[in-house]
Amino acid sequence: MAPDLERAADRWRGWAEAAALLVASATLFAFVSRIPSWNPADLVHYAWLFAISLVIHEGGHAIVSLLVRHRLVEVQLGAGPHVTIRLRGTRLRLAPVPLGGHVLAVSNDPDSYRTKRILIIIAGFTANAVVFLAIVAGGAQTGLLWELAMVNALDAAINVLPLRIKTPLGPVRSDGGLLVATLTASPAELEEEQASFYAVQAQILAEGGDRDAARDVVLGALHDHPTSQILRGWHGHDLVLSRRYDDAADVFRALADPPSDGEVPMQAHIRALYLNNLAWSDLMTEDERLLPEAEDASRRAIEVLPAHPAVMGTRAFALICGGNLREGTQLGEKVFAKHRDTKDRATTAAVVAIGRALDWRIPDAERWLATARGLDADCDLLERASQELERRKAGPNLTADLEGTWSSDQGRVAESG
Repeated sequence: MAPDLERAADRWRGWAEAAALLVASATLFAFVSRIPSWNPADLVHYAWLFAISLVIHEGGHAIVSLLVRHRLVEVQLGAGPHVTIRLRGTRLRLAPVPLGGHVLAVSNDPDSYRTKRILIIIAGFTANAVVFLAIVAGGAQTGLLWELAMVNALDAAINVLPLRIKTPLGPVRSDGGLLVATLTASPAELEEEQASFYAVQAQILAEGGDRDAARDVVLGALHDHPTSQILRGWHGHDLVLSRRYDDAADVFRALADPPSDGEVPMQAHIRALYLNNLAWSDLMTEDERLLPEAEDASRRAIEVLPAHPAVMGTRAFALICGGNLREGTQLGEKVFAKHRDTKDRATTAAVVAIGRALDWRIPDAERWLATARGLDADCDLLERASQELERRKAGPNLTADLEGTWSSDQGRVAESG
């Protein structure tokens, strides 16, 4: 979005959010007021109504995506822990809470790209509105159909307004917000969106185990889209996984800098992820000269995304490397509790073990190291954590020079694509 339009959007976004709350509250009040007797046991009944409305909404996005010949990559229905079903190249994710969902569809075809994206965006709340109008036109004023109509009206009302919803992983736009952004996007911003097609294609290949083919896709696309943020970010992440930390740091350092004239403006939470990855790459080089940059980058990243697990983990590691052992290990323990992925938990446990070892808390370090080993016997940090622990157990005369040492070989980087 152009800077003047972005400033204008910021001015009326608060009013739009207030209006959305008002409309949603009024609709919900009208909905509940028509129910003769509200019983908490009816919650399951109304959860099904919201689930039907969610299917209608996300189904609208998905169907139009296929009609305009976008590649339908993923459809998620609901929030919370999910199960994944693969249907002809599309991931269908089903979660238990019938509030929220998304459709991921991409295309590299520049022909009428903006128009196609607009059609996909409006398809969700349009589908809800059509169902509402059809039921009302049919004369239903009570009963199950009327309740379904009101739930669809609520869904459409919330999504049509240009909201920006805060989440621990960064802000998420409503359909109305996406519509405003697409209508006002510059040609460079639309080109960046199209470049995401190759990043998604590469990610699918990587998840299938063919990282070499994924790398070739991204490098080839970078030849045609050399300034693409998402492609450069994917390339930097791949360099980290390949343990080419110096090269990765160069990529993320360039991405973290303010964009040059003509480049796509970057949202704050995206820059925070790149700053996080820059800090991680710096730390992985084990070059003490880069510690100030790593500390500064991780601090700036966590200021924007204070609840993002990967950002918290990087900050914990930077604090430990900088000698702030107590704060770093405490933050590491906190993020360990947040992680659900076994490998992430193992890596974080090893980081805490390193911090405890450097703080001469040998029994704690041993327990955390055992936890890491039990979670993932192949964790890259196990050997380094073991070395730090053995050095401390050997005595001060062998470890006096290790205060503030660079003590991790962790290869986890925040996904920023």
